[in-house]
Amino acid sequence: MPRDIHIPIFPPLGGLNNDTARIAQPANTTIDCRNVFPYGRDFRSRIASRPGTTAYSLTTRGAGTVKLFMQVSSVSGGVIVQTMYAVAGSIGAGAGKGHLYYVNGGVIKEDNASLAATAGSVPTTYAGVVVHRNRLIAYGPDHQWAASKVDDYGNWDYADKTSARAHRHTDIIYNASGSAADPILTAIPWTNDLLVYAGDHSLWALRGDLAMGGRVDLLSNGIGILGPSAWTIDPQGSLWIVGTGGIYRGSGGSFQPMNVGHYSAYFQSINRSTNTTSCAWDRDRNGLWIFSAGKDSLFFSVRDQGFWPMSLGTGITAAGVFDGPASTDRQVLFSDAGNIRSISTNSLTDVGGGDVAGYIYLGPFMPVGPDEQAVLKETVLTLSDQNSGVDYVLQAGNSPYQAYNAPTATASGSLLTAASRQARIRSRLRGTCFYLKLSNPSGAFFEFDNGSMTFSRAGRYHA
Repeated sequence: MPRDIHIPIFPPLGGLNNDTARIAQPANTTIDCRNVFPYGRDFRSRIASRPGTTAYSLTTRGAGTVKLFMQVSSVSGGVIVQTMYAVAGSIGAGAGKGHLYYVNGGVIKEDNASLAATAGSVPTTYAGVVVHRNRLIAYGPDHQWAASKVDDYGNWDYADKTSARAHRHTDIIYNASGSAADPILTAIPWTNDLLVYAGDHSLWALRGDLAMGGRVDLLSNGIGILGPSAWTIDPQGSLWIVGTGGIYRGSGGSFQPMNVGHYSAYFQSINRSTNTTSCAWDRDRNGLWIFSAGKDSLFFSVRDQGFWPMSLGTGITAAGVFDGPASTDRQVLFSDAGNIRSISTNSLTDVGGGDVAGYIYLGPFMPVGPDEQAVLKETVLTLSDQNSGVDYVLQAGNSPYQAYNAPTATASGSLLTAASRQARIRSRLRGTCFYLKLSNPSGAFFEFDNGSMTFSRAGRYHA
């Protein structure tokens, strides 16, 4: 039997998983990480410290804390122009016909001016608005909604008998059901034929148009949403919701939980009354951003089904995506402590936050078994050619818990690899279990591809 034992090290692209016992850590996952992605700066599969954030300038509507980002398209000189609004105040918002609509102080406003009535009276008792099927729809904060006439957002004449007429929850057309059971927290224009009313414990669907034979159906009586902006739609048309118990992906009218057995504690600790939750879809990294005030942010990689916690500030109140004509115009935006920020490409620092501190734990590595010790002799790391430096800590103990929390032996150092992609670490650590922590030094970033560890047997362990 050969004395040396070689163990390959693969990047745990499946992300953070702390739902299992440490000795049973699922393959392709990590016990602990922060501020790292399963993508390098060239978007290849590898573990890399995330880039920093940069300041972003927007057109602002309203006053106070930013609650919503909304992109509006218009035409100028035959060219489509994209404008991004940061909407503040007590609002809900939607875009239509090149304008931004929101509710402030109970009044529906259009580009910061009160919406003028063309027929009937513009409602003043709703919490939010959205545009769907070319109707301006006002909803909440209770079980109710009202919809303007098609193509006329100032027309709220419910007595009109045409099919394009305005209507409201008390104005039941044909045999459609009326209001949703839960108070409506947000309305989501999922598709042209499907508007979702989301409460804190249920989801309702307005199918089609109530004035043209549509109906209201219950989508789910067990899934709710954590806030007005806790949703997004991916490029394939799936609806993503952060709701009761975690993340759900909606497709074809049904919803699938996406965080089962991964990072349950994060979602269980969200408090609807104190943690304002917002979502945005990252097309470049093919994943979901979750921003929750008072908590770390979270990135969910669809490709690897992994969760990646990020320290981007705990005062984030809104998130959105600006997608203009140029590649540099595509930005995930979020608001924190008065700053509008975006994820950069190459920055090493955060706006107002200093250097990005990224790290990840690899392991546990048990070369022989839980009752027999080994000596770690050498660790080889293969880093990307874009890597500018990496710090390492090797930790050993006689159980996965001890090796992570209170190691009996450690070795640490810094590896600057501008001239070489491969680094060798000589060590003599003894134990039954081992972890390797990688992090980026101040003013640098790291990208890890793979590696290996070489052990020798050291005899049976006796507590």
